[in-house]
Formats: sequence, C-alpha cells, structure tokens
Amino acid sequence: MPVEHARGLFKLSEALIQNGSSDGNEDDGSQDDAQGKRDEAETYLRMRDKDAIEFGKQDAYDKWVPIFWR
Repeated sequence: MPVEHARGLFKLSEALIQNGSSDGNEDDGSQDDAQGKRDEAETYLRMRDKDAIEFGKQDAYDKWVPIFWR
C-alpha cells in the first residue's frame, strides 16, 4: 500500500510545515523533516504513477486511495 503511505507522509509534511510556521521557530528542523517526508511521499507516488508531475497537492495522492481508506 505504498500510495496510502505516501498520502500519509504528505499529510504529515503539511502538519510539520504548519507547526513550524505557527510557533515562529524556524530553526527546530521541522521544515527539514517536512521536506524529507514530502520527498519520500513523492518517491512512493512515482512508483504508482510514472507520469505524475504534481506532488504538492493532496489530489495527486487522493485519486489513488479509495475514499473509505482516507
């Protein structure tokens, strides 16, 4: 279930980005963690969809994950 995992990583990266920007502390590494999660999500999505070009939106992952698994 790599795409389901990728969607989870993508959502986690969004949460890390929001957490880092809301507390005003840019030096805590959350931005680096978020980018790492997003890169990993992109890798998993590419395994499923070789033609994928958009990775920065939830829709790229949602189309591969059944609604009852979200």
